[in-house]
Amino acid sequence: MNPKNYVQSTHTWVPYAIGSAIVSIMICIFSGFIIWQNFKTAEKDAEMFTENTVIMLAKQINGVFDKADLLLQAIDYRYRDELIRGTLDSEGFNTYLSESLNWSQDFDNIGFIDAKGIYRFGKDLLQPVILSDRDYFTLLRDRPPFSGSGPMIFSEPLFTRLSKKWTLVMSRRVEHQDGSFAGVVFIRWDLESVSKMFESVRMGSEAVLLLRNSDMAQISRYPMTKAKGMGPGNRGVSEKLKQLIQHSSEYGFYKVISPLDNIERYYSYLKVDKYPFYVIAGQPTNHQLSNWSLAEKLVLAFSILMIVMVIGGARRMFILSQKIISSAVENIAQQIITASPVAMFLLNKKNVVTKANPAAERLFDSKESLLIGLHREQLQPEGLTNPSSRNTNEVFESDNLIKEALFTRHDGSRFTALQSIAKIPNINGNQSTYLETIVDISWLKKIQQQLKQLSQTDKLTGLLNRESADMLISQAMYEAATENSPFSMIMGDIDHFKKINDTFGHPVGDKVLIQIASVIKSGVRDGDYCIRWGGEEFLIVLPNCSIDVASNLAERIRIKIEEIQDNLIGQVTISFGVAKWEKSETIDSLIIRADQTLYKAKHNGRNCVVTDEGLSPQIST
Repeated sequence: MNPKNYVQSTHTWVPYAIGSAIVSIMICIFSGFIIWQNFKTAEKDAEMFTENTVIMLAKQINGVFDKADLLLQAIDYRYRDELIRGTLDSEGFNTYLSESLNWSQDFDNIGFIDAKGIYRFGKDLLQPVILSDRDYFTLLRDRPPFSGSGPMIFSEPLFTRLSKKWTLVMSRRVEHQDGSFAGVVFIRWDLESVSKMFESVRMGSEAVLLLRNSDMAQISRYPMTKAKGMGPGNRGVSEKLKQLIQHSSEYGFYKVISPLDNIERYYSYLKVDKYPFYVIAGQPTNHQLSNWSLAEKLVLAFSILMIVMVIGGARRMFILSQKIISSAVENIAQQIITASPVAMFLLNKKNVVTKANPAAERLFDSKESLLIGLHREQLQPEGLTNPSSRNTNEVFESDNLIKEALFTRHDGSRFTALQSIAKIPNINGNQSTYLETIVDISWLKKIQQQLKQLSQTDKLTGLLNRESADMLISQAMYEAATENSPFSMIMGDIDHFKKINDTFGHPVGDKVLIQIASVIKSGVRDGDYCIRWGGEEFLIVLPNCSIDVASNLAERIRIKIEEIQDNLIGQVTISFGVAKWEKSETIDSLIIRADQTLYKAKHNGRNCVVTDEGLSPQIST
């Protein structure tokens, strides 16, 4: 058959189109997998960020509720005691309530309502006020006798007639000795303080924080909105949140578009311990996915570039093949791959390299004469000493030959590449020839590694972040257990850091955090891990380190920090708690003991180092 007639009758472009399509599809699949993987990582980071936020706020709000409950029980006891003794008088009891109010800055009023619903005692009370119409009063009044020891109850958000503010009222039933109703003692929490608590959390623009009760009535929202019907008391929540709380009443994570501003956000909600309230934190999806978008653009750019290269190479192969179709198939392939910018090899039936193009020489840093004669698998680390005995036909039929693989250069260095193998048709009766294509993607792997490193590093201080702590601590515990070596941990907290932020502002506080982190990082040993645990807290993980060495190291760091003299804020100090891991102890137990020793250091006057002597570890079973 005349070569020209062969070209016209068999559509010789088909193999090249199929080859380029396969490689392009392979690149698209690989790129899509990377994009999907990065997206899931960004989504997980969003959940961890909002989860940590609601955990922190739930702890603060839980502390406020616990404090309120203790005050209510104390006032209840004082009232009944003075009533029994006959020493109850308005002036003295009002003074006691004022002193109780001054003890806690979280509340704006503490009062007492007698059995008739008359507000008798409280702050700035000029004359009795009738509050018998309040829901919390009627609910407590109608409880059965001897129910005063029951749980504290909470009102709906109330707009007070006296102070003209939105408040949340927490109250308890007060009883006579015979169990009859004596009145209600209540504490009023100004909801502006909740807004200030939320405002102190830096979540970025368009983020929202909410406090709702178990009936989904809004208690507080930051930022506040003037939208009609969206103030305190509204129950406008998404159906997704309602369904999640039905299945998981303690914690949940979801994504939804807010009807208030049409912004899509990631949300986490968390129940406030034993109290009927939920803290909800939402952050716009575009904030969390900004880093993912950058990676997506890089991957897409790489994919387009590679597809263009593959298509361009395939097109050039096709043009050259039309010119030399009458030549042997191997000669055709040799001319094609020589002109290709992609590394290519010709393989015979025995899986041996018969030709390598200039791009392959550059990629493998070796001359063609050294590459020819090598078994295909000898280009890869696992085949250097024991190449497979399978011929190319068997490999082509049994393996997935569009894949990612590790290759070895002439000098021993390794790189990751995309590999494909295509069979060149036998036209003139010669032996079958195979074309192997190798595309270096090491730079893309480096980008992935850099993105991973960014997700494990605290942006402000450059230390490791809290998300990476569990893995590092687990690794140190495993090494200590298997090697029978000591392992210690140091927990540090900057003294009076809130005062620095409140007095000089957050930029100065950030500067202090960076300076302290630098001192800590320069003061540890090689192999130790420095972690920003949260806010002004730092954690140092010390593998193969006794508690004495850890204590001395903490003391040296403390002295270096104490020697810092800032022209604006003066001296900065830090307190350290040191704990040693005991065999079979849990991570949580070790962290709790380190935190307890830090608390002792704070209690002992700050600017000191305290070890965990006398604290019992929690042993895992």
